[in-house]
Amino acid sequence: MTGGEIVVNGSAGAEAGARVRRGLIAVGGDVGADAARAIIAGTLVVFGGSGANPGRGSKRGSIVALGDIDIPSTYAYACTYQPVYVRMLLTYLYRRYGLASSDGALDGPYARYCGDAGTPGKGEILRLERPT
Repeated sequence: MTGGEIVVNGSAGAEAGARVRRGLIAVGGDVGADAARAIIAGTLVVFGGSGANPGRGSKRGSIVALGDIDIPSTYAYACTYQPVYVRMLLTYLYRRYGLASSDGALDGPYARYCGDAGTPGKGEILRLERPT
């Protein structure tokens, strides 16, 4: 994929969004292992949970995780903030495709992790922080 949009209303298997370049993939359910592997400047939005090793080999790609995600050891915590871009992106996905985000996703804080340190890449994982 070298641009455009793919929207999956259900779940996607292993390597969902692998090798995406400049595209947007939104998955309404869960994704399998190795999601967004070797992504370059693309975005993967996951409304459900993520399998093992998301973002492995990422270079400038973004994963927005609204559900459970295990951050790989090759990613480092950077900060927690409220990214305006995510609010705009989730609003767009709802209005255009009917993908409704979970409670707190629009205004909630997101933990930002930078990696993949093994490449080294400039990828990021934004994980929605849930109140404990």
